[in-house]
Amino acid sequence: MTEAYPAGAELEREIVALMPAVRRFAMRFERSAADVDDLTQDTMLKALAHVHQFKPGTSMKSWLFTITRNTYCTKYKISRRFTLYPDVEAATSGLAVQSMQEWSLRALDVTKAISALDADKRQALVMAISGDSYEDIAGVCGCELGTIKSRIARARAAVIASLGETSATSAVAVT
Repeated sequence: MTEAYPAGAELEREIVALMPAVRRFAMRFERSAADVDDLTQDTMLKALAHVHQFKPGTSMKSWLFTITRNTYCTKYKISRRFTLYPDVEAATSGLAVQSMQEWSLRALDVTKAISALDADKRQALVMAISGDSYEDIAGVCGCELGTIKSRIARARAAVIASLGETSATSAVAVT
């Protein structure tokens, strides 16, 4: 890339000459010497890789400091997303996350249990699960409100029993 810019080699020398200033500036962000060195090195690599983006007539030092600050901010945002633990015990002491496969298998079991219901109970339960009001379900099914409530209660009980559970709370838990 430096062939396209006759002053490219000169700019690269200027970047390298400003490395001590960049390192001192990096100390404002990082505390350990190793982290300061890493931030300085990342800044130098980015600056040298993108020397063609430097606008002549502007301050090289300011350009390098901007790269340093932006590099630090990016690394900081990434580090906030991930928690690194110094030992395995600390990492595994939290609650375990259930795998998606178990939820998929549980969903299949629930689908089978609902499919095994009588058509009238299945229709009422599926409509209730979908968020329809009992009054709307009664209107669609052509039944009294009490009949719909009874059908839905019996359908829930049958699904819970089919799953081998004793309550709705235990039926939705994956063990």
